[in-house]
Amino acid sequence: MNKKQFFGLLLAFVLLAGSFLITSAVNRGEKTEEDNSPSMLENLGSYLSGKSFNIKLPSEDFIAYLDVTGTISEDGTYSSSYSHDFSLNYIDALVESRYNTGLIMYMNSPGGSVYASDELYLAIEYYKEATGRPVFCYFGPTACSGAYYIAMAADEIYANRNTMTGSIGVIMQMYDLTGLYDKLGVKEVDIVSGKNKSMGSSGQELTDEQRAILQEYVDESYEQFVEIVSKGRGLDSDTVRELADGRIYTASGALENGLIDGICGYDDYISDVCGVLNCSYIYQPDSDIYSGIFSSLFGAVSELKSKSESEVLTDLASELKSGVWYYAKAAD
Repeated sequence: MNKKQFFGLLLAFVLLAGSFLITSAVNRGEKTEEDNSPSMLENLGSYLSGKSFNIKLPSEDFIAYLDVTGTISEDGTYSSSYSHDFSLNYIDALVESRYNTGLIMYMNSPGGSVYASDELYLAIEYYKEATGRPVFCYFGPTACSGAYYIAMAADEIYANRNTMTGSIGVIMQMYDLTGLYDKLGVKEVDIVSGKNKSMGSSGQELTDEQRAILQEYVDESYEQFVEIVSKGRGLDSDTVRELADGRIYTASGALENGLIDGICGYDDYISDVCGVLNCSYIYQPDSDIYSGIFSSLFGAVSELKSKSESEVLTDLASELKSGVWYYAKAAD
């Protein structure tokens, strides 16, 4: 690390610390005795120490609100407004709360990883089983693939009339960069313990056997998705398979095929839920205090040094989306 990078990094941390201290001071000044939500510094301390988020819920009857916006991923990079760790900790806290009367999920997501989508789905299923409380779901602009998967834990689903939803299916994405490698004079060398150990590498072409192996993996994830939808919507598996060819649906198309329960405006739906639960206090915690801050901070620091062609190539290979996804490409 040269001097320019060192001082840039030092300056960035000083600015970050100053930002948090100023915000904390302002929050202390505005905080009332009844406001028992965690401060930004309390949440930051919990995050940096690897502990659970310090979620403090209201001490009066309330409806919980879970905002699932952005790509659903478990990697913890906070690359979008969705925070997987926070969502799971929030659900756990709701299970323990005696004041919580129900949960509203708001979906505006193209989906995400198979693992994260299933993990949140199971957490909400556990919330329902452990508490006996209802779960409501409203679809915003986009509720596709993994977002639709998670919504299968809801007791009812309503959507905006312009919602894009569906895309029930699985995609495994990888990139063959062998042509680019050849142009740059780069050759990948893999020392492996078996002929299929390096399959999916960007520097190696897939064999027919490897394609078959990966297709089997995708098919198993797809069958899991089909069964989740069958259970959540009360549809037989064959009907779901006919609907689940990866296509997207309009709200009216989703309603016609039994994929949602109704179409209405957001405000009307929230009002209806409040009436059903006889509660007007909707609690939505601040889960995105980290988004943007760290990514822009460290992104700026990393750009202090110009990159070589090989570094650019390495970054490209690492940033291209790979893995198994419940994700709607049409929503990109």
